This record gives sequence, C-alpha cells and structure tokens, in this order.
Amino acid sequence: MAKDLTVSYPVVITHDNADVDYPYEVYIPAFGGYTQGTSMANAILMARDFIGLSAMDLRKDGKALPIPGRCPIKRKMIRP
Repeated sequence: MAKDLTVSYPVVITHDNADVDYPYEVYIPAFGGYTQGTSMANAILMARDFIGLSAMDLRKDGKALPIPGRCPIKRKMIRP
C-alpha cells in the first residue's frame, strides 16, 4: 500500500475584468494545464481539483507525478 503523499504545486492566477463569467484563470505549469474560476477562492478550488484529477489519471496509467518546481513565468517589474 502506498503512503499518503502531500505535494504542493505552484500555480499562476490571472484576473481578466473583461470575462464576467470566469474572470480568474489558473495555469498549472507542472501539469501543463489551465482551469478557471468565478472568484479567487473558486479558482484555487478548481486548481486543486485539476491537480488531484490529473494526478489520479497519471497514477492509474502507471506514470510518475510531475516534480513540483518554480513557476516558469517571469514577471516584468513595473517601477513608479
């Protein structure tokens, strides 16, 4: 039997005021996927679901889980 495993994956959450239905978009780099949310809390919940379901699919297929790492997105510094 496998031991319980807790792994944290970084995500990138962006907000788009133009999208009234799902203004929050979440990118999960380790899994190469996206999800959306109606609020920040909902976006985080959707990301957790995405990661959990993706991990279950990988395990079912006998594949290893991605190694958590840094987000590959670089932010541009804006100075006043």
